[in-house]
Amino acid sequence: MIILFRNVPEQTKHHHLAEHIESALKVGWFRKKIVIEDLKVIHLHDGHSNTAEFHGLVTVQSEAAGRRIIKRLNKKVFLGRPIIVREYHRRLWHNDPRVKHNAQDIGMSCRRGTDRKYP
Repeated sequence: MIILFRNVPEQTKHHHLAEHIESALKVGWFRKKIVIEDLKVIHLHDGHSNTAEFHGLVTVQSEAAGRRIIKRLNKKVFLGRPIIVREYHRRLWHNDPRVKHNAQDIGMSCRRGTDRKYP
């Protein structure tokens, strides 16, 4: 399962995120150890508004561990900032509703607004 940590602070490093996940899951003696397969901190920069966003992507081995991480860490404070934790869903271009697949729809979007009134 891939978990998205939205709006993490700018100073976030990989080890900060790993420690935060591990500290939240240190409950119980007989729990299985959580295996973190991959961990990334992503920097998104918007050139138009000159703003930056930082997000974390964590891949864990089991679905149950992922749900437990989301439940325990969602809307909690991380390095002084409240963050949103949720499951990350990959989009496929052929399932994306924003992509027009129909040739007829593409032709309609190229026409002027006044031309659309009369076929």
